[in-house]
Amino acid sequence: MTNSIQSTLDHPMGIAIPQLHTILLMDGGVQEGGSSFFQAVMALKIVAPFGHSLQLLHYPLRHCAQGENLSKLRGVLRLEKGIVGDDDQRLVRLRAVVLAWDALPEPLEVCRLLRFFHPDLSLFILHNSQSNLDMQTFTRQLIGAPPLFYTDLANSALFAHLLEQELNRIIHSYYEAPYWDSLKRFTQDPLVSFHTLPIGRGQSCSPSYVDFAAYYNEYFDAETSLATSPLDSLLMPKEAIKKAQLKAASAFGAGLAPVSSLKYFGTRFVTCGTSSANRVVISAFVKPDDYVMLELSCHVSHHYSLAYTHAKPIYLEIFSNMYGIAGPTPLAILQRELEGLLERENRLPAMLILTNPTFDGFYYRPMKVVATVRTVLAAYWEKYRHTARFTELLNRLYRFNQEVDLKATARAATPHDFIVAALRGIVFLFDEAWSADAFFHPRFIEFTAMHAALHGALEGGDNLMKGLRIYSTHSIHKRLSALRQGSMIHYRDPLMELAEFRIAFEQSYRSNTTTSPSANIIASLDVARRQAQLEGEQLIEESIQLAEKFRRDYERPPGGRGRHSFYVVSAEEMMKSADPDRPDLSPDDFFFDTTRVTLSWDFAIAGKKIRQLLLNNAIHINKYGQKVVLIIFNIGIDSAHFEQLRHVLETLASQLQNEHVCLGALENTVSLLTKFSGFYGTENLGYWAKNLGLKRLNVIDVEDICQTIEQTGSLEENYISAAFVIPYPPGYPLLVPGQLITAQLLNCLRGFTSNDVLGAAERTDDRLMIATYVVHTP
Repeated sequence: MTNSIQSTLDHPMGIAIPQLHTILLMDGGVQEGGSSFFQAVMALKIVAPFGHSLQLLHYPLRHCAQGENLSKLRGVLRLEKGIVGDDDQRLVRLRAVVLAWDALPEPLEVCRLLRFFHPDLSLFILHNSQSNLDMQTFTRQLIGAPPLFYTDLANSALFAHLLEQELNRIIHSYYEAPYWDSLKRFTQDPLVSFHTLPIGRGQSCSPSYVDFAAYYNEYFDAETSLATSPLDSLLMPKEAIKKAQLKAASAFGAGLAPVSSLKYFGTRFVTCGTSSANRVVISAFVKPDDYVMLELSCHVSHHYSLAYTHAKPIYLEIFSNMYGIAGPTPLAILQRELEGLLERENRLPAMLILTNPTFDGFYYRPMKVVATVRTVLAAYWEKYRHTARFTELLNRLYRFNQEVDLKATARAATPHDFIVAALRGIVFLFDEAWSADAFFHPRFIEFTAMHAALHGALEGGDNLMKGLRIYSTHSIHKRLSALRQGSMIHYRDPLMELAEFRIAFEQSYRSNTTTSPSANIIASLDVARRQAQLEGEQLIEESIQLAEKFRRDYERPPGGRGRHSFYVVSAEEMMKSADPDRPDLSPDDFFFDTTRVTLSWDFAIAGKKIRQLLLNNAIHINKYGQKVVLIIFNIGIDSAHFEQLRHVLETLASQLQNEHVCLGALENTVSLLTKFSGFYGTENLGYWAKNLGLKRLNVIDVEDICQTIEQTGSLEENYISAAFVIPYPPGYPLLVPGQLITAQLLNCLRGFTSNDVLGAAERTDDRLMIATYVVHTP
């Protein structure tokens, strides 16, 4: 964070900023209320824990509220590099805005911009009693909580008092952590458990256990199986967990307004990781033989879940760059596959699953994803609205539209009516495991699923929101301060109004949730939400600035080597397709997160070895490629960690220059398979994963088969994959059950050992053995 943020504010009282505080931005026009009003506002107090205080920031909104200046205001609110000055950086602590309606040239646009980047921002609107302001209409045009209105400044003391009350209510609501507060009170009461968990409160800590007990100490006090008051049940929440989940829904966008046409929204805590969260959503809404579209590179939990539900996956081709890094599916590919499904089967996918962002930092623009689907649906309506195909598709959608008799109105349906009806049959599931923090920073918020749902309510109107079903799953532990496996599901789904879908979701949640959840994990989710609301934007901004500094320090000069032969792969290189002859693989629809730093080098050494060398020097990274490693700047990284990383890299560079040949260019890039080779036959994924055909299983040696191909020029048998085969890297399945194994696939697998692959049939040595069926063609 810049030094200006640690300095005093530029107002007459010059109050120093403590560690935790709230910024109240006051439009310059408000000062015209006179000195008595100004002094009344200056005297406001926030009474909250951790030395929380209220600070005042004057900002000339009136000068940013017209024409090109609105674009500048957008850049300022988004904290864009090159636009934001040191003073503007204080906006990372923004909590509330007081503005003079009558002093702004375009007050509605200013308010919409403020709420676009800060949906939970408190808006206090001062206006003249004679001004033409329709409060109800104005409120409907904003996302987030309803703004508060005050007429003129005749009573400065009264206004200041009301403002102070409201701000204190807001800040205290952020601090309140219902489950964590209940758990703390619970641990202070004496309780002897005659139920499960003998380790609770350290009851079973015998001499042979004493070192472990001493290490975890008070952690055991919160180990309990109690699922009633003063705690709560995760499976049937009624008190503390229910309150904590409602607060999380508001914080992460699922429970924010406008919800006038969306009765059911929510957030669910998950204590078994995001793999479980993904299974909950998929098993709730996907039925056997449903089509589901997903990227080939989706997390393995999606592939396994589709096998369990006996779905028919349509694997979407993915983007990859010259470093062998997989990205998302370009929207042109998504559009083509959706059009193809409608033409071939006259069916819609039950679900569209997209990773947002990818491990390496590629974000979708979710509203563009929805717009792409809408474009395909509109074209279908134009082409088939007077045909039997159209009626047939509507009949399939009837269970999703029970309150509208689509069959009777099929011929008269408008394109908008059809799009809304069709969208109700599709669940948009955004796997946001790597972006649980994104909703809390204006640089990333517009790329999140819940923000798209909020914004879509304004852009598409209530009718569209009656069709749009958006779910997101978050690994809170990956990007925020939660314990391992702490995750959440967020949703805004109009079909939750119907008992069939509510019950399906509840059943799925219970069947994929442990009946013995960890109280500590639940509490950590509650407190992670609190931290994100109070400090998230500031902490994330600090991560951004550290990552950008690292990028500058390790930028590779044109045509030359980077700092000590290590260099950062630029965002432009990351977004450059490995296949320039495929314009449909363009990454133009993506956004790249620069806090994910891909580091490469000019040494003849593999990424796996670099990862081990870093670990030997107390630097832990996880993802690597043949010539790259991924460094993630999260909210736990500070300047000391930054210097430690740089010191280790300089030390390694010095060692490697003496031991390894330096290379002038990238070599031996991993060749990724970015397109699915296809299933054998028409059976669904579960048929092959569970071997319902009772076919004989064969274990083959990949190297032996490859040598046979080289000798004979072809595969002698029809080998069908009997398992998920997932090399790491790249970390997604190259083979799924039922996939026809091609010579190209085998050649790609040839470079991996059994220790590199999840799904190897045997691990007796380094040779890769995989499970297959042999199917003889009649």
